[in-house]
Amino acid sequence: MRVLQRKLYRAAKADGRRTFGVLYDKVSRRDVLQEAWRRVKVAKGGPGVDGQTLRAIEEAGVEGFLDGIQAELRAKAYRPEVILRQYIPKPGKPGQSRPLGIPIIRDRVVQTAVKLVIEPLFEADFLPCSYGFRPKRSTHQAMREIRRVMWQKRKLWVCDLDLKACFDSIPHEPLLEAVRRRVRDKWVLRLIRRWLKAGILDGGIVREPEVGTPQGAGLSPLLCNVYLHALDQEWTQGGSRGRSRQGRGRLIRYADDLVLLSSTREKAEESWRELATILRRLGLRLNKEKSRIVHARNGFNFLGFYVRWVASDRTGRMFPMWRPRREAVQRIKARLKARAKSVPLGEDSNELIRVMNRTLQGWSNYFCYSNATPDFVKVDSCARAQVRIWLCRKHRLRNRGWHRYPSLFLYRKLGLYCLVRNVRSGARRPNAAR
Repeated sequence: MRVLQRKLYRAAKADGRRTFGVLYDKVSRRDVLQEAWRRVKVAKGGPGVDGQTLRAIEEAGVEGFLDGIQAELRAKAYRPEVILRQYIPKPGKPGQSRPLGIPIIRDRVVQTAVKLVIEPLFEADFLPCSYGFRPKRSTHQAMREIRRVMWQKRKLWVCDLDLKACFDSIPHEPLLEAVRRRVRDKWVLRLIRRWLKAGILDGGIVREPEVGTPQGAGLSPLLCNVYLHALDQEWTQGGSRGRSRQGRGRLIRYADDLVLLSSTREKAEESWRELATILRRLGLRLNKEKSRIVHARNGFNFLGFYVRWVASDRTGRMFPMWRPRREAVQRIKARLKARAKSVPLGEDSNELIRVMNRTLQGWSNYFCYSNATPDFVKVDSCARAQVRIWLCRKHRLRNRGWHRYPSLFLYRKLGLYCLVRNVRSGARRPNAAR
């Protein structure tokens, strides 16, 4: 699998104008389908319109399931099913929800197989300003680039931008035209077109989409990056004009979330207008309610972090501080409280610690690279309080157990995970004395 991807990447990298016409046979390869199944299983997710679950497939036999997919693909008889529309609440935004499209598991496996084959072709073209849903790229790299530009280039005026319903607004024909820049295999293109045109079951009614790619489908993030590559190219390389705008506003994009960093407010406003013009040509719009221009001293939010230009407590020199958003800290506290309540009092304390540690470790894995120590102290305090409350309820003690269950007992005896002790938060500050 990796050998195939390397060959495709090197071939695409060697010739920026080359298109690939024989790809469909690689989608139906057994090793590709097995890797696609493994990724779908790791991602978990619920059933689609057919109600089939991952566990049901495993009980019936994964090999037989993949045999059926392989036979359909080779016979060119595969057809995607209707996509189930579900709504999930937006974190920290009561009353607001985000629409997701849930394909059936068979379609998820085939989409992932297609992604495994065509992704190296587009990775050869993608630019460094793009970080979202790409191999060996992460949110932390995007945040480090923001810190680097703010510290080294002193670009402190920020265009905090949000695209309005980006996944649901991408026009199909221009998107397919962008895919054809690298892929000319008619069967692969036919698969992508059928997924884009697949009906969406919402509230018992099947709707035929005219624009957009369902947020939640395995191929959608790659298609979004393929389409927005034109934005990256126009901004960083000037498109047909050949004039880069990176000097006026440094673009950092994570899928449909992006920021522009400029040295003055005038340049930030000019960058905003030019970017809005490019987006209009692509058929996309900025969400003016969520987009704004702000100086880094006043802070801004990006990818779950809060970034602000502040003075160091130790040296007094200014540096870009980034830490978890206030809403993220509130959510993890509420989650710890809910996790503790979910463990029955009849269970052993080891089960409580296992549940709490898994929640703490998962949260810290995302925020551990920021200046998060003050927030880790608050979360640790909340975790200790919830464990003490659970122990007092279990043993029918009237107080909250501050003296009966001290911190050393919780950490050393029970094994509660301590964020401050086990996580080295905070990237090296640029103004630290050498």
